[in-house]
Amino acid sequence: MSNKSGINVVTIADDCLEDFRSIRKTLQRALPGQVEFFHASTIDELFTSFKNHPPDLLIQDINIPRSDEDSDDSEAGLTALFDVVNEFPNLPVIINSGQLQESQKSLRKLQNK
Repeated sequence: MSNKSGINVVTIADDCLEDFRSIRKTLQRALPGQVEFFHASTIDELFTSFKNHPPDLLIQDINIPRSDEDSDDSEAGLTALFDVVNEFPNLPVIINSGQLQESQKSLRKLQNK
């Protein structure tokens, strides 16, 4: 059974498994029907997930690392977000972050592109 929102595939890109589970649980209540959820804990996993399961909605932690070994690149999540927006301009994206100032800076950069 499909849902009325037209959202059938959601990718949640967050390196915190607890945050992923919380977001998924909330969306399962908000989007009744059969929605598939995919989790990416790194940017590398995010783009692999996009290739295998193109999403109808992306929720991305702006501070997600590029890979498991590369957690020091503070701009990696923002760069990935720019890549997603450029490659999939019609894809709805929700930015998730526990750091308000970083999110605000990221939104300003994205709006100025």
